[in-house]
Amino acid sequence: MSLSASLLSLLLVSTSAKGSAPCPDVLAQTLAIENGRWPIKKIRMHRPQDRLGNQSAIEILKPFFEERPDVVFQIIATQTQHSMADLSREIGRVWGASSIVPDIQILTTPHEVYLWAQDDSKPFLDSNRVLVPYNQKENAPVYKNAIEALQNHQTIDIVEGSFAFEGGDLIVGDRHVFIGSRSLHNSISHRNFHRLPGNSKASILREIEAIAHKPGFAVITANTRAHEVSQALFHLDVVMAVVWDHLRSKEVIVLSSTTQAVRALRSVRPEQDDYPAAQSLLDIFKNESKFYRDLRIQIELIQEDLEAAGYEVISVPGFYLPPRVERKIGMHHPLLTSLYSYTNVVLDSERAIIPQTGLKVLDSAAAEIYRGLGYKIHGYDSFYPYRLHGGPRCLMNVCR
Repeated sequence: MSLSASLLSLLLVSTSAKGSAPCPDVLAQTLAIENGRWPIKKIRMHRPQDRLGNQSAIEILKPFFEERPDVVFQIIATQTQHSMADLSREIGRVWGASSIVPDIQILTTPHEVYLWAQDDSKPFLDSNRVLVPYNQKENAPVYKNAIEALQNHQTIDIVEGSFAFEGGDLIVGDRHVFIGSRSLHNSISHRNFHRLPGNSKASILREIEAIAHKPGFAVITANTRAHEVSQALFHLDVVMAVVWDHLRSKEVIVLSSTTQAVRALRSVRPEQDDYPAAQSLLDIFKNESKFYRDLRIQIELIQEDLEAAGYEVISVPGFYLPPRVERKIGMHHPLLTSLYSYTNVVLDSERAIIPQTGLKVLDSAAAEIYRGLGYKIHGYDSFYPYRLHGGPRCLMNVCR
């Protein structure tokens, strides 16, 4: 089904990036910096046939695109009559009466694409290349579908990585590329199984540096000091964010804190709307005290390593429900979601797209931290995406 030409164009050819390259020449070949120092040029999202509870990104991101109409909004959609009709109606409903319509590009594929766009690839600064994990084709066909759509419709060069990663486990800052211990372990295990060379942490970090032109930084947590298997949360970006502080012109780390979360929840008074949800979560903290004590220790060890590397660490409320509690509560609890993470963010120069879980005491505390770093806040309703274990950063792939 064709979409209204007044609202968007179906682009099947390469589109040049708008504006000049925002990054220094010395970084011109590296992976795209995600810390908010530079403006966003393009936001890419996936539109599966079944959106799995994803909120309307077009509607939620409308205030952001009204402030940055030069940003390209690229949607990779599963091409069926049903999905394209829904997408057409959604764009018309949100932008039909607006005087400012963003540059919306629709790239279609006959195959199903996965909801989490962040995990299929990592763009380079030149926006014409993407890095994909070495095991993408054999392990994640839904990721492969989106990459093929980019290759078919645009001039995109694929750089196949020699190590395993999921985008949520790879965060690129000015000084380092941070990799979660789970992705690191998966790379080492794959090489051990196939008897390939380079089956060590040092080898993987050297390969990251060769690609990104900056050192790799393995984020190892309490349980991984010896075994290098588990990590504090299932993806690195739900426990930490690398953020450019625009007020002090320096890069800092925003790190989740269960201590701050409990303190905020205890501050909610009975007359406040948040009180029932806050009490339910405090009961979970009490009943699962060992789980949260271990999580706190893991995060404290991450903080020690980051500070030893010279980073200033800023704590933000953050935690997640233990798996057994999540299974008991299920997907339909009216007040609680699975994740309360405020590091799963998308950063533009002076703007931050941050999760909003509906718990005002936590949402407000997180927003104040990013405002204190010089950002205007654009909230993204993450209540339902977080039940699927993903937030704003998981849903978007950003080009600089």
